[in-house]
Amino acid sequence: MPFIVSMGIVWVIVLSHLGYGIIPLMNHPSSPDTAQAKKQHVPKLFLIITALFIILVVAGGYLFATKQLVFAFGSSEEKPVTVVASVCSKSTINKFNASYGAKTADERKAALTSAFEAVNATAGYASDPNCEYIRYVYYIEQKDVQNAQKEVDVLKALAAKNQYASSQVYGVRSIESMQSDVKVLTNPETKTNESSGGQG
Repeated sequence: MPFIVSMGIVWVIVLSHLGYGIIPLMNHPSSPDTAQAKKQHVPKLFLIITALFIILVVAGGYLFATKQLVFAFGSSEEKPVTVVASVCSKSTINKFNASYGAKTADERKAALTSAFEAVNATAGYASDPNCEYIRYVYYIEQKDVQNAQKEVDVLKALAAKNQYASSQVYGVRSIESMQSDVKVLTNPETKTNESSGGQG
C-alpha cells in the first residue's frame, strides 16, 4: 500500500509538471501556445503513464510471488481475512500435504513428523497460522491433548486478528471443528454421545 501511494504521488507531480495538475493554475491561463504545448506533451505523458502501470504490475507480481502479498477470502462471520507473509516454506507445506497421500499409517506418520520437525526448525513459526495448523494436526494424531489445545489457543488468537491458514494447506478446519477434535480426545465418550443424540 505505501508503494502504491508513493507511485500515486509521483504520478500527480509528473502530471502537474506537464500542465495537467488537478487544480488549474490561476497564474497560467490557457492560450493557443499552451494548448499546442500540451498536445506535444501527450505522447510523452502516455509513455510515462504506461511505464508507471508496468512498474506497479511487476511490483505487485513480485510481492505476490514471494508471498509478501496474499489474497484470501471468506470466514465464518464474513470478516475480512488477513493472511500474513508465510513463515513456513512451500516445501514444509508440501511435506504436510503429501502426508495425506501416504499409503500406510507408518508412511503417514513419517511424512507428518517430517513436516512437524520442519515447522519447529523455522524461526517465528508461532506467527504463521499455516505452521500452527501443521503442529495442531501432528498433536491431534499423536493424541497429545495438552499440546493440541495449546495450538488451538494460538490459532484462536491469530483468528482474532483475522489471520487464518491459507488454502495452500490441505484440509484446513475451522476453529470450532478443531476445538471439537480436542474435546473428543479429552473425553472419547463425547463423540459417541453426540452420534447417538445424547441417548444412553
